[in-house]
This record gives sequence, C-alpha cells and structure tokens, in this order.
Amino acid sequence: MKKQTLISSLCKRKYQENDDLGATPSSNIIDDKQENEDIGPNSKNDIDMQENEDIRPTPSPIITLASSPSTRNKIDLNDLPSDPSDRPPITSYHLNQIYDIRRAYLVKKAFQPRGHHFKWTNYSSGRRRFNVKWFDKYHWLEYSTKQEKAYCLYCYLFNESVGNKGGRETFVSEGFCNWSKPGALKEHVGLVNSIHNKAAQKCENLLNQKRSYDANEKRRNKERRIGNQYRLMGVNNPDIGKYTLGKAKKNNKLTAPSIQKEIADCYAKEVTKMICEEIKDDVFGLLVDESSDVSLKEQMAVVVRYVDKVGVLKESLIGVAHVRNTYSLTLKEAIVSLLADNHLSINQGSRL
Repeated sequence: MKKQTLISSLCKRKYQENDDLGATPSSNIIDDKQENEDIGPNSKNDIDMQENEDIRPTPSPIITLASSPSTRNKIDLNDLPSDPSDRPPITSYHLNQIYDIRRAYLVKKAFQPRGHHFKWTNYSSGRRRFNVKWFDKYHWLEYSTKQEKAYCLYCYLFNESVGNKGGRETFVSEGFCNWSKPGALKEHVGLVNSIHNKAAQKCENLLNQKRSYDANEKRRNKERRIGNQYRLMGVNNPDIGKYTLGKAKKNNKLTAPSIQKEIADCYAKEVTKMICEEIKDDVFGLLVDESSDVSLKEQMAVVVRYVDKVGVLKESLIGVAHVRNTYSLTLKEAIVSLLADNHLSINQGSRL
C-alpha cells in the first residue's frame, strides 16, 4: 500500500510539472514508473513492504512418508495374494520376511487356474489363447485371471536387476500374452546357466534346505572325524594315543561322530576359557559379523579384540550365536548373553 501511495504522489507531481513545461504526460509517467521500479531493496519503502510480507504466516509443508522395505509390517502368510498381478515386488517386503514369504509361495506352488475360461486373442494367423497343457510342461508357469497374462513364479521370488534378459521382466512384472509364440516359454527357461534356471535352483534349495544342510553336514562331519582320529591316535600327543583307537576297549574307542563332537566342543570351551581369562577385567573391543548359514538361518559371529599381557594385539573368536532376526535389540541381547556365558561384561568394552 505504501508503494502504491508513493507512485500516485509521484505521478500527480509529474502531471503538474508537465503542465508547466508543456510536455507529454504519458512518456514522463512511464519513465517515472520505471525509475520507481528500479528502486533497490535498500529503500525504506521496500524494506517496510518486505517486513509486512515476512509477518504473513508461512503454511507448513505436508510431508508424506513413503513406505520402504525397511518398514516391517505384520504379514499373514496364509493371506498372500494368489493372482500374480496382485503381488507387490518381492523386494518391497522387509528383509527378514522375504525368506518366509518365498517359502510360503513355494509350498502353495504356482497359481495355475486350470478350470479358467482363457481369453481368445485374434492374430493374423488366427485366434489363439493360453494352452492349459503348458502348466504340465512348465511347473513354474502361472496365469493371472485378472490380467489374462502368464508369469514365472521362480523369477518373481528371486528377482534381480539383470534387465529383460530372456524376457525375464515380461514374466515377472509385465506379463506374457503373445499366445501365437509359445516358443517364448522355452526361450525364457534358456540354457543351464540362465537366470531362470539359477532362480529355479534357489527355489529348490529353499524347499530342500534340510536335505542340503544334512549333505553338507555329513561331509564336514567326515572331515572332522578323520582329523579327530589322527589326533586321538596320538600324532601330536603320544599320551593320548595310549588309550585310544587300537589300544582302547572295543566299547570305548571314542570314534563315534557324536562323541568326537563332544570332544571338539570341550576343546572349544577350553580355548574360549583361556581367551577370557587372558582378558579378565581389562578392556576389549568387539567385532560382530552377521550372515546366514547353510540352513538359511541368521547367525552372528563375535570376535574380541584385546591386548595381552606382553602388549600383543589379538583378535579371537569367542562364539557363534543364532539370532531370530537382525534387529539391533536382538543382536545386543545375543551379544550380552554370549559375553555373560564367558564371564565377560559389555561394560568393559564401553570404557574404550
């Protein structure tokens, strides 16, 4: 308002001057308006105007928080979407839920509505539609009754950012509906090392994780048994060899896998005990690494970093603990419990 009053007073004054000089008023008015507009923000009137504008309340912005894979919501595994077109991307689920969701879909098997009336599509060569016999040939094949398109269950569960190789994205998110080219299904499967076959192998391992775990455990047990037999024979300690294997009683040879595991566990406890006794009440650091074992269960390895009595820096493994999930509170509880079992306190590390 002040600026408009200033402009009006200047125009009135210029009109009076123009009447005295006989000049054209319109040109002078335009010049004065330009001069008025060129007045910088340092002028008193502009400063007042800016202050008035600053007094006006600024509306607060509306912030919308988008959901992310790190947000864990409760999911009913029995109520997962069956139709492929209704499923969100597998990566949109929380990391700790993807394993259970994948397994639930594999147990339910691919969505194959064999009694559905498949839609006809007109092509230049004639009418074509989805052939129900393809379900028998491709167990991974799914059909969306809402979109009238085909999808791949394996590639959906283990979807990776590898582009549209082998029409992979077509069978994951877009959907396949070119019924005049059934060879595209075989092309999607590809060779032995194709992306689809790798996903299929992961699905098989997930379903048969116990069998895979038992096979690997059997191999490792055999290696341990051979190593323990050499130790029990007294290769490194002749005093032990006097009472084992051939010199021991038939029912007390200590060669059974379960007994050898117990012996190895005793060795591990004694070594861990020596490490903790060396630390005692001194300070130490913790190195924690979390990963999945062969059975796809979360586990956490804990390593202590300390300086011994002679000033040598050491890093020693004191245990491996299985955890329910990877939340920070769960990991902390597992660490505290592991340290307590070894007569150590997490407060010793907090003094570093």
